[in-house]
Amino acid sequence: MFQRDFLALLGMFKKIDNLGTDVISQEEFRAAIESRFNMELTNSQFESFLDRVPLDEEGNVMYTRFMQQFDANLDDEPKSGRPKTSTNEENTTRVDELIRCDRMMKIREIALKLKIPKSTVHEIVHDTLGYRKVSARWVPKMLTEGHKLQRVEISQRLLQRCQQDNGDEDTTHIGVGPGGDFQANNNFFDNLITGDET
Repeated sequence: MFQRDFLALLGMFKKIDNLGTDVISQEEFRAAIESRFNMELTNSQFESFLDRVPLDEEGNVMYTRFMQQFDANLDDEPKSGRPKTSTNEENTTRVDELIRCDRMMKIREIALKLKIPKSTVHEIVHDTLGYRKVSARWVPKMLTEGHKLQRVEISQRLLQRCQQDNGDEDTTHIGVGPGGDFQANNNFFDNLITGDET
């Protein structure tokens, strides 16, 4: 189907669907096809044609899904107009710095501070940086590679510190006691912060 025919047929469907439900009756669909392509379909031809047309549970034609079969690459084609410039590396860095300084900052506040649209800030925060709001704070959706490496390094340092046997008072010897109980012989773990203890 040529782009001109595609757009004309889609326009006809949208005129018929004045409520914007993305569905039209089978009769309206048939009339639009016959009118646009200047042809008449027999009942048997139309029935076999309907076998390849997406229908809702009431038997109405879901014309947007039908048209998508002919429009597979339309979204991938280059668009005319000004290219997207606000979601760039500089703005992404600036937004990330603001969030790291104040994790309770709102998207609206970031947009005002950086003088960029809220929609752009939202896209940067959620899609590019991968943050989400938890208890009114921005947190990464998942650990970044840097966070994972940092956790491994800290764990290795703690393990080395636990395994040291140089007689320092801060050194903790970890082992299993006579009854199979976990034992630590000094206050190393008392000084270890494992979470937000405020």
